[in-house]
Amino acid sequence: DLAKSPTVPGASERLLADLGIPTLYPADPQQILDLGLHAAAMSRASGLWVALKISTDVADGSMTVDLTPGRVVPAGPVRAVDHVVTATLLQPMLGVLERSRDGERRQAALDYAARNKLDIVTAHGARDRIGIVSAGPTFLHVREALRRMGLDDSELARRGVRLLQLGMIEPIEPRTLN
Repeated sequence: DLAKSPTVPGASERLLADLGIPTLYPADPQQILDLGLHAAAMSRASGLWVALKISTDVADGSMTVDLTPGRVVPAGPVRAVDHVVTATLLQPMLGVLERSRDGERRQAALDYAARNKLDIVTAHGARDRIGIVSAGPTFLHVREALRRMGLDDSELARRGVRLLQLGMIEPIEPRTLN
C-alpha cells in the first residue's frame, strides 16, 4: 500500500487557505528540498504553520538533487512578529489569534516569500503583454509545451510573453504579479 487511493481524488488547498496556512508548491524533488527549507524558515519568521503541496507525480517521481551545503540560505524576517503560542482557543484569545494570523503573521509570510523570491519569473522582456502563471509540476508541463512549439525563453521575451512560476500558491504575493 502506498498510502494513497487512485480511486478517490482529494485536494486540501482550499482548507489550508481557510485555515490561513501558507502553501508552497514544489514542481520536482529538488524543489521539495528547497521549498521545504523555506517552509521551515517561513514558519519561524511568521509564526504560522506552512504546508507543502506535493502532487502524486512529484511524490512518486525521482531525480538527482543538489545537496550542496548552503545552497539555500533563507533570508530572515525584516522585523520579528510578536506571536505568543497558546492552547487557549476561546474568546477573547481566539479573536486575537485570528486577527494576528490574518494580519501581521500573514504579511510576514508574504514578505518572506518576496525577500526569498519564492515566485520565479523565468521569461520576460521589456514589452511583455501576456503573462502565463502556473505552479508546481504544471509549470514544467507548460514549459515543455512551449518548448515543443519552438518557444524558448528568448523567443517568449521577443513576443512579449512572461512566464511566472508560483512557489507559494497561498497567499499569492501581489508584488510578483506586477
